[in-house]
Amino acid sequence: MRHVPGPRDLALLLLDLSESTNDADGDGRTVLAAERAAAAAIDGAGDALAVHGFCSDGRHKVFYTQLKDFDEPFDLPVRGRLAGLRAGFSTRLGTAMRHAGAGLEARRAFRRVLLLLTDGEPADIDVFDPLYLVADARHVAQRLRQRGVDVFALGIGAGVHLARIVGPHAVLQMPDIAALPARLLQLYTRLKR
Repeated sequence: MRHVPGPRDLALLLLDLSESTNDADGDGRTVLAAERAAAAAIDGAGDALAVHGFCSDGRHKVFYTQLKDFDEPFDLPVRGRLAGLRAGFSTRLGTAMRHAGAGLEARRAFRRVLLLLTDGEPADIDVFDPLYLVADARHVAQRLRQRGVDVFALGIGAGVHLARIVGPHAVLQMPDIAALPARLLQLYTRLKR
């Protein structure tokens, strides 16, 4: 007899890299810097964790960046990719969630979790009805849940539509950028129960 480890929990941390993440609080801390610190903090949880980021410049230009894969250690090259992140453009959330969800669905795991970290509402230069992108992202969240992917969001600032997208029980809003790394680790630890 031999023990063969079975599937374990997988988590994908999806970082919003839109232009608004360059905004700073009163102490000069940017959302982007807090996202970097949060990604490093959650890596200590011990699960297979992937860290990806996204921004968009219209429907046909959604930029999706894989910063760390599930099996990759959180080493110097990963830290270098995180440190080199630049924010820009818009937030086409539904498209990025679709891509992240497909990556999670393709892997065998006991539990698959998509953690979205964003500071704003879905918006893009080619969409004039702001509720269109909200409805699209909500549809993606519902489809992912039907396929066995848990979707949770951590909202930085006062986003009004995030609860509508992922559901009121799957979102944690926080007004303070500085508390982001600790709150994300707290949320992730609570999700593992």
